[in-house]
Amino acid sequence: MKWLVNIANKSLLAITLLVINLWLLINDWANHAFAGTMELDSSNKNEMIRFNVNNQFWQQPQGFLWYNEDHAYKPEILKFSQDKKNQKPELEPYDQRIEALKKEFNRAQRQALDNPTLENVIIAQRLHKQILEKSHKFATMWQLATILDYKLVNMDEPVNSLHKKLYEVRQEEENSKKLRLLAKDWGLILQVNQGCEYCHAFTPIVLEFANKYKFQLLFVSNDGENFEHIKTTRDTGLLSRLNPTNFVPVLYLVDSSGKQIYPVARGIINEDKLLKIFY
Repeated sequence: MKWLVNIANKSLLAITLLVINLWLLINDWANHAFAGTMELDSSNKNEMIRFNVNNQFWQQPQGFLWYNEDHAYKPEILKFSQDKKNQKPELEPYDQRIEALKKEFNRAQRQALDNPTLENVIIAQRLHKQILEKSHKFATMWQLATILDYKLVNMDEPVNSLHKKLYEVRQEEENSKKLRLLAKDWGLILQVNQGCEYCHAFTPIVLEFANKYKFQLLFVSNDGENFEHIKTTRDTGLLSRLNPTNFVPVLYLVDSSGKQIYPVARGIINEDKLLKIFY
């Protein structure tokens, strides 16, 4: 029995040592595993942080960041646009030559005006001659073009001196017909005053105009006194309402019924200007 007890004690001691060794091994493994996990987590976090930082550093602006970046360049773009608008278009070669000749002549003319020496005046005249020669050549070719191409000629507008003369004659004939037709229903009243020198000067012009186009002419004065031995009618008050200051001479156009009257000339005018008023 004694040896059985010894064996049991030895077995219990061996089991106890085995349990202790197992517990120490488990403990040691757990410590190493936890430490490895910590190192792994720390390493992963560092890698993630480095990745995010690198990603943010190289990442191109997106969303509102893109518009912010665009705003940063706007002043330069605006300045470039303004500079481009302010740039004058490049002149054609013929424009450059004409402008250069004009500037050269203006400069020479001012220089000669400021310092009228013979040399300065000759330079200005030579430049002026160049301009006149160019203008003469242009006018000659212009007339030649109208002769060669009949489509360029407008029969209602004179293009040369002969055409202009014929045009004026034809216009005068047409206007004479219109005025003679007007004289059938309308007449003229000339308001005068015996002591008015302008009235004496204007009367022959009006008389010739009235006789030429068959207008009936009536002389009216404020006091009724005859004017240059011409029978004169006294104003009944109608002209005073149209001419309160009694300014003379005044020429009126009046219809045959006497209901319509219009002042057409105040003071002295020649026949040409008088014709333009009626035309």
